[in-house]
Amino acid sequence: MSLLFRYVLIGALALIPLFIVVQVVFWVNQLSVDLFQQISLYTNSTLYSSLIIAVTIFILGFIGFSTEKFGKSLVVSVIDKTLDKIPAIRIIYNIVKKITNLFMSKNKDDKKEVVLVEYPKKDLWVPAYVLSKHEDVLVLFVPTSPNPTSGYTVIVQRENIKETSLSVAEASQFIISMGADFIKKEEISAIIKNNKINTIKGNNMTTLRMEKQCGCFKKSSFSAEQTFNTKEEALEEAKNMCEDMNETFCQKHSFSFEENENEILIKMAQN
Repeated sequence: MSLLFRYVLIGALALIPLFIVVQVVFWVNQLSVDLFQQISLYTNSTLYSSLIIAVTIFILGFIGFSTEKFGKSLVVSVIDKTLDKIPAIRIIYNIVKKITNLFMSKNKDDKKEVVLVEYPKKDLWVPAYVLSKHEDVLVLFVPTSPNPTSGYTVIVQRENIKETSLSVAEASQFIISMGADFIKKEEISAIIKNNKINTIKGNNMTTLRMEKQCGCFKKSSFSAEQTFNTKEEALEEAKNMCEDMNETFCQKHSFSFEENENEILIKMAQN
């Protein structure tokens, strides 16, 4: 009995996508019927109602064609200029227009960027849309699953994001599917792994630094601060520097080094 129940459950889960598609088709069909009925109430004529719907479809198609072909439609331009003169409506219209343009853009020069950002904390990566930028500061929209139109707006520096080749449509598909449709998984996985490796390398690097600089040091070719991939390299350089400075400098000071966690400090003492 339990085995039969398991098979029935698996079969039902397998048909869920088909069920959702059927529901959407029924919803669109019902919406179309309701719209036709509403228009018929005003026109009181099936012919006029059909004509209005046909003209509406033609106008929408023409606007879509001109926008796709030329990047701008005369009808939309007139609407933009008209609504731009109405203070309250202008703000809402411009905001909604910018959001819809995020998903509509087809121009390669105006292609919207999709990046990865660590949010809400380190080592948790999420896709985000770049809404605007100024120099090295970016405004991102971080969408939430399964609705990509809801989310959070954050401001970050460019160094805190990772660029991807994802399109807005691909990122939205990933979000709507709640990650089940892992698009370009090889690229995303490589970005996250490489960031982790670079972070580990950065944490393991050791700095060699002079605590104070005397006149002889300022005249020498030594650097006041250096960075090494390993602590062993930094210790070797510190030892060589101290020996060299103790032998060749004016002998008014003596030099020794002190080892800390990620830093080697060369100290200067009066003789």
